Amino acid sequence: MMSRKPDALRHPAEILAAFKLFEKSIDESPGYVRHSALIHGLTNLADEKLSRSEATELLSQLPEPDERGFINYLDYISMMAQRTM
Repeated sequence: MMSRKPDALRHPAEILAAFKLFEKSIDESPGYVRHSALIHGLTNLADEKLSRSEATELLSQLPEPDERGFINYLDYISMMAQRTM
């Protein structure tokens, strides 16, 4: 089992900045990121690269991608911010 867990105490602005690195606008709406781009970033670009299974497990905490493979990360950040209040 993977021992790495996201730090729930991170400020929402830090999380937002991380997602913006991979952001893709859909129909002129910001706040979306391709699930595959996150996998690629975590397995190839991160300082501490994860295995594909570790990246998949970490991303399982995000909402399911839509039929085009996109995740609305603004909704996720909003949800996480409310949990820490």
